Amino acid sequence: MVEDVFLKHNSKIFMFLIVDSWQGPSQEITVDGSENKATIDELRPATTYSVRVVAENTLGPGAASQELHVRTDEEAPTGAPRRVAVEAVSSTQLTISWEPPPEDRWNGILRGHYIGHRELGSVLETSIIANLRPRH
Repeated sequence: MVEDVFLKHNSKIFMFLIVDSWQGPSQEITVDGSENKATIDELRPATTYSVRVVAENTLGPGAASQELHVRTDEEAPTGAPRRVAVEAVSSTQLTISWEPPPEDRWNGILRGHYIGHRELGSVLETSIIANLRPRH
């Protein structure tokens, strides 16, 4: 709990305004003046946000806190590779090509791709291939 805090003219703080961006779209949430913690939801993975807190009383808002930058954790990509193609290049080889998912669906850095293959009617065999670059 926040102790009784007073701003100009000894007016008690009755809420805090938390702003999670100062450029582009932003979200503001209001927190009761007796609280000292809040959670901001529905953020994008692997995205850097700036956060400031402003105390407000009956006379209006005060000065903003120092701007802090924080990056959300990565998540698995939510988009699938596009334009996947496969070609038999010999009696024993296939060449597979693709384009990456849309960049806004990467949710971090693409570190590799999984390519599964099997003979029809058999069990799936998966190859883990890291640092492959899709065609552009």
